[in-house]
Amino acid sequence: MSSLMHFPQFSKPAMVDELHNAVLTQSVAIRGAQAELGRWESETQGRTDSIHRQLAAIRQRLAALHSQLA
Repeated sequence: MSSLMHFPQFSKPAMVDELHNAVLTQSVAIRGAQAELGRWESETQGRTDSIHRQLAAIRQRLAALHSQLA
């Protein structure tokens, strides 16, 4: 016997609608989180690229200073 029989105030269609709405809400939340993650990854990649360029410039300057000392 179905557990719904113990709760006559809940109809199957209403429960399906409620579950469907919950799934849609979670789906929207997931898409929002994915978009935020994408923005964060893009910003982080940009900062990482900038740091790598700065490090490369520092290495070149150190190499030039080292050659002047040699």
